[in-house]
Amino acid sequence: MQRIALKLTDIPVSEVITTGRKILAAMGQNADRFPEPPMALTAIAADINDLEKLEQVRIGNGGKYNTVLLKQKLEAVKLGLDLLACYVQMISRGDEAIVNEAGMELQSRGPRKYDSIEPPQDVRIDYGTVPSSIALRWKRVNMARQYGIEVCLGPIIPDKWKPALYTSVTNALIEALPSGELASFRIFSLSAAGKSVYSEVVSRKMP
Repeated sequence: MQRIALKLTDIPVSEVITTGRKILAAMGQNADRFPEPPMALTAIAADINDLEKLEQVRIGNGGKYNTVLLKQKLEAVKLGLDLLACYVQMISRGDEAIVNEAGMELQSRGPRKYDSIEPPQDVRIDYGTVPSSIALRWKRVNMARQYGIEVCLGPIIPDKWKPALYTSVTNALIEALPSGELASFRIFSLSAAGKSVYSEVVSRKMP
């Protein structure tokens, strides 16, 4: 199965902005095809607008500008677009016509050597360092771009699982959990090959 190529590495910020807006416009126009993106298109659009403002300030100052905020916002935009690419990969299964409907392209060098992604292993759970929070940690999965965390409060029932967080690192802090409630978590890996099966479920009763 061919993979989607966003081609966001080592390109000017202006091109990241242009590419991001092209993808958002295409997915918005084809919302019936892509009904449940992992991150709201409006949230990514807001990050792109913020990035454009920071880039304009940098250019206006002749490049003499604290780039920390700009780099952080650039990474936020790339993260959002990467999540969309993983989602479109799952929806399309490498069908070029569907990928094109999302304003994306397939890599030209053919399919990858792998067609699936492993779930996170050795998931560890503990109470967080802030009130009403849970800290999660797991082993890195080879080829994983992102990880999705889902939460179930109370008895574990299939339709009660809800998205909690997406992250590109192997740890997470889930906050604002209700006191006295059993909180259960499961994690999946995301890559261009698609979404993995879920990890083992881990649980803690909130104090």
